[in-house]
Amino acid sequence: MMLALRRAMTPDKRLDLVFDITSLGQSFEIGMLRYQNPGAQWSTIRRLLARKRYWDQAPQDARWPEGEIPLGSRPPPLLLRTLERMGIEYVVGGGIAIAAHAEPRLAADVDISARCAAGDLLAALGERYCSVGSASILSKEEVLKIDFLPKDDCGFWESQLERRVWLRPGSLAGVSLPVWSAEDALLAKLRWPKVEYWRDVLSIVNVQEERLDWRYLEAWAPQLGVADLLVKLPRYS
Repeated sequence: MMLALRRAMTPDKRLDLVFDITSLGQSFEIGMLRYQNPGAQWSTIRRLLARKRYWDQAPQDARWPEGEIPLGSRPPPLLLRTLERMGIEYVVGGGIAIAAHAEPRLAADVDISARCAAGDLLAALGERYCSVGSASILSKEEVLKIDFLPKDDCGFWESQLERRVWLRPGSLAGVSLPVWSAEDALLAKLRWPKVEYWRDVLSIVNVQEERLDWRYLEAWAPQLGVADLLVKLPRYS
């Protein structure tokens, strides 16, 4: 019954559901920090939250803003608008893309592939963001890390960009969001053979069923070195 409902949902609705579920967990997380630190300003809560989430990656000398912390691990609108204003092509991958095409899963960070490096955006984003490594930046308002995914040399990144799916989740207030297609999300997860990633792969297959482009999957799997994993899916058993 629940799987049938997931299959009937649009990708936009799936994302909104996951953002809402993530918001509940983060509300509890932040609530615990405020309970443990009574009277602390929001800037202090942000600093403690960054340390809790990212440990040694958390910036030690950052100036944290005040005000309540936005919830849900949604891609920050300022980041998306800046990418659009600068004319930088990009696609959102990782847990957010999986959530659009599969059963609900939490996404702690935002994963992006873009025609730029993480550092190229910092000047345009201003003091609301800071660097947390060579391939990541941190939104200080959301206390949310944005990881810039590496681009390969075999053309798969270009294919992901060409086949990206543009979504308009209601919770992003009209901002469009380009995410991996279901097929590209599946192939990306096959490249990292961890148990939890295999669950993501099966979840995509279960929700998408006959909507998956199996010819595309079979064409790219050998080039990505995952043909032996693709044939382990239920379709081939």
